[in-house]
Amino acid sequence: MIILHFASKNEWDAESKNGFYGESLISRDSFISCFNFKDVSSINFNFSTLKDYVILCIDEDKVNSEIKYEKEDNIDKINIYGKIDKEAIVSVLPYTFDENDKFVITKELLDFDIINEVCNNLNINYESHKYFNDGTKSRIILLNNLYIIKQASVSELKADVTFANFYKDVLMLQKMVYFDKDYRYVVHEFVPGDVMYTVENFFDLSNNIKNIVSHYKHYNHDSFGYLESPVNTWDEF
Repeated sequence: MIILHFASKNEWDAESKNGFYGESLISRDSFISCFNFKDVSSINFNFSTLKDYVILCIDEDKVNSEIKYEKEDNIDKINIYGKIDKEAIVSVLPYTFDENDKFVITKELLDFDIINEVCNNLNINYESHKYFNDGTKSRIILLNNLYIIKQASVSELKADVTFANFYKDVLMLQKMVYFDKDYRYVVHEFVPGDVMYTVENFFDLSNNIKNIVSHYKHYNHDSFGYLESPVNTWDEF
């Protein structure tokens, strides 16, 4: 699981050069205080002094020091009793705030909350993630080079799930692995490929097209157009 720590930028810059973080905090407090995403969205972090901080996203599985889940003032605390190897810090995000010094949770930070959910639901460990652009307004994350996490509007994701279920037996098409019940995201298997691939075997290409088209099904619906934005008539579409 990915947990968070608000670090002094100066301390992070100085200590990370040595391959670890937390020496100053351990000497002062004997532990490094961390948070999960639920805490970050509910605790008041709106302090002007935090403007000089960064947010460390820490992979628990890569922390060699002792981690304890403790309770303090009715708040669940995550404390690390020892230094953190730099390799355990998978991302360093800026502390962001608005004109009223109110802490703003960025999309990049929220992505880690979703990544934690997906890893938990698929029973996998976090290894890596990066972003793709699929040519639409969707937010696409490649997780562990194996799974695509797609975030889009509810209507788009519902259409995505409908299509995936409709054609789940077509082996040539990308498979849906999991979808959030509130349609915040959908998870698909990642199919590697090259967008600029030059076709050299036209017979192979035509066979692939034929195999996909031959699996087309009738979908009974009173509307026309795209699943996520249907219209009343064909002319209107």
